[in-house]
Amino acid sequence: MFCEELRLTHLTSDIWGRKPILLAATGIFFLGSLLCGASTSIQMLIAGRAVQGMGGGGCIILVNICISDLFSMRYGFFLSTAVGLRLLIEVGIELPISVHMKDLFSENLHR
Repeated sequence: MFCEELRLTHLTSDIWGRKPILLAATGIFFLGSLLCGASTSIQMLIAGRAVQGMGGGGCIILVNICISDLFSMRYGFFLSTAVGLRLLIEVGIELPISVHMKDLFSENLHR
């Protein structure tokens, strides 16, 4: 699914420009967030997360496309690496810490 989204996002951004497609991907992500927030069943939550994934994937793809458009190969490589490292740090380090901190503070609140 990600490969098809990559091709679709790249082709549509070549036709209509980067900004409208980036705004559309952000809107799709927002719509998925609204669906998740208003979900009343697990099926609706899963559908909302799928819509969020499509919007978020489009945003990540377009950020990398914009970096390759704006910068030369030498500097674009470093910027793309920096974006990837930020995502790695966010998911790999900050997420487990925040879950642990939530557990730590919720235990103290219930005492």
